[in-house]
Amino acid sequence: MWNLLREGNRKAFEWIYKREVDALFAYGSRFSKDEELVEDSIHDVFVYIWQKHKSLSELNNIRPYLLVSLRHKILNTAKKNQKVEHKEINDSFVSEQSSVEQKIIQSEFNLELKDRLKVSLEILSARQKEAIFLRYHNGLEYDDICDIMDISYQSVRNLISSGIKKLQKHIKS
Repeated sequence: MWNLLREGNRKAFEWIYKREVDALFAYGSRFSKDEELVEDSIHDVFVYIWQKHKSLSELNNIRPYLLVSLRHKILNTAKKNQKVEHKEINDSFVSEQSSVEQKIIQSEFNLELKDRLKVSLEILSARQKEAIFLRYHNGLEYDDICDIMDISYQSVRNLISSGIKKLQKHIKS
């Protein structure tokens, strides 16, 4: 699809937008509570892509490129406005169970676990939260996270590993 977009195919552009907009909004919301800023930044990224479609380089994976572009756009805009805020990761742990009782028990357990996780996330650094969010919420590979966060492969591994260890320790206590 990226190659079609590079050739000016509007349907490819629309398809990429529809496919990626929700993931971009979820990621962008990590950097600002201002939903309007996030939405505007997403649209600015796509306007830029459409305007520069002829000069875009070839990509194997579109999402990391879009995430990096969005991150830069939000942070640059926020620097200008000086309104950068981080939001908590909103994870939901939902499992499918056959009986109503099991669903209720699982739901209560999930709420408790989610609450523990939210509290535990507060002990992590912003970079640890971001790396864990990208890895487990967006399902990105370490190499893609390196590009997005502009850090080395080993740094990403260290951030995620130390973050998970902190979470495990805090949740157990």
